[in-house]
Parts: sequence; C-alpha cells; structure tokens
Amino acid sequence: MKIFVINLARNPERLERMERLLGAQGLEFERLDAVDGKKLSDEDVARWSQRKPDGSLCLSPSEVGCMLSHRHAWEKIAAMPSGHAVILEDDIHFSAEASTFLKSGDWVPADAEIVKIETVRKWKTAVSKTRVPLEHGHSLAKLLGQHFGMAGYILTPNSASRLLNEMGSVHMAIDQILFDPASSLFSRMSIYQMMPALCIQDQFIGETAEALSSDITRAWEVNRKRKTLGQKVAREARRFWGQFNRAVSGSRLNPFSCQVNVRVDFTRQSDRHR
Repeated sequence: MKIFVINLARNPERLERMERLLGAQGLEFERLDAVDGKKLSDEDVARWSQRKPDGSLCLSPSEVGCMLSHRHAWEKIAAMPSGHAVILEDDIHFSAEASTFLKSGDWVPADAEIVKIETVRKWKTAVSKTRVPLEHGHSLAKLLGQHFGMAGYILTPNSASRLLNEMGSVHMAIDQILFDPASSLFSRMSIYQMMPALCIQDQFIGETAEALSSDITRAWEVNRKRKTLGQKVAREARRFWGQFNRAVSGSRLNPFSCQVNVRVDFTRQSDRHR
C-alpha cells in the first residue's frame, strides 16, 4: 500500500522519527507537507469553516489546517488508478504487526470505504458484533460510535474522491465528520475499525509518551468559557442522555442489539516485555 505521512515543515524532528519507525518495519512512505493553521489568513479559515448563529467560526485555524492537510492526501489518493493508501500523522506509535498489514491491502473488506487503524484508547466506542478475523489476533468490525482522531486510516481512490466531493465548507472538525454518528456523512459510509489498533497518537500512549504535543487547538476549547450557565446545563444533559443511550445499545447483555461497546486496545512490541 502507498503510505502518506502528513508533516509540518517546522517539525523536521518528527519526520526523522517517522523515518526510523517506518524504516524499522521495512515500510516506505511519501511525505506530505501539512498546512500550518497558524499561517492561514482569516479569509482562508472563513472559506472552509461555517459559522455558528452568533457569527463565530465553527473551526479553529488549526482545525482548518488539519482538514486541508488531509484533503491534500485525498487528492493524491484519488489520482491513484487502484488499490489502497494509508494516511498517517507524524506523532504516532506503531504496533509490532504494523508492517504485516500496511504492505498490502489484500485483507481490507471489499465494501470498506475507510478503515480506521488507530485508537485513542481513552473511552469505549460502539462497533458491530460481527467481526472479520485477521492475522495475529487482529479483527475488523463496522464502526458505529464516536471514535475521534485522524492519525491513521486507510482509503481507496473511490472513497478519497467521495470525501473530496462531499466535504466543502464544514461545521465540524474533520474527525467528527468522519468518525461521529452525529455527522450525516458517517451513516452513509462503510467504515471499519481495526482491533487492536495498529497505531496511537503520542498524547494517548500513557507513561511512555514522548511529549509530542498536538498542533491542533479545538474550537470548542476556545469557546468553552464563553457559554452561559443555561448552555452548559443543556450540554451536560445531552451528554448524559447520549452516554446512557450508548450504554444500553452497546451492552453485551442486550440481546436485541447488533452492536457492542468496546475500548479499542493498542499494544506496542515494547509493551509486551513489561
């Protein structure tokens, strides 16, 4: 499979790190120059971000930069004649089996438009009870719940073209659009989750993290303090109801549900010797 690594020009040390990690597994990649949100003009940000009722932008400059970086990768993949391609961000850790799956896409289901190969490992998400068994104890299941992050996923040329066509000016961050049931696009695409995941961002790895700080500032973080008490209460009520509904729908004890709540795990080679 073709592998693309998204990397900011001001982070050459991260590129060197990815060269070591991928090289150790015998994997070659093409670097894609990431769009630096800090350098975008106000007009550029407003071009890609819709506005809220109060007039503020839905996305932060760095979220727009992230989206444009991934769009660049999609353009590259859409131009491919066939096959599969992997998109990686430059702050990830790999599992020992990564090379087994990233050298060829023969294992990817024919109906898969996106295969998410990363995990944030912080909370549970809903997946289908039906699994596709893979090598080394891995499996695939349809992703049915929230699982944010854009650090590692697989696309086909057709699915890359579809994303380019359907995603213009947006009101949600790119990972919400792709991996959140609240997005209309999510329900219209065939998305699989790999378990255990092949990669994880440094910020979620735990005590062995390398302090590779995220370059993304979320718009909700910027606007969080601006909410009124009533807005905060309503938000918490929606959050509680959503958590309750997901818990019931994804419970292993619910015989009527076709989904189950799981925490997508990740195990590095070094973790196995602890």
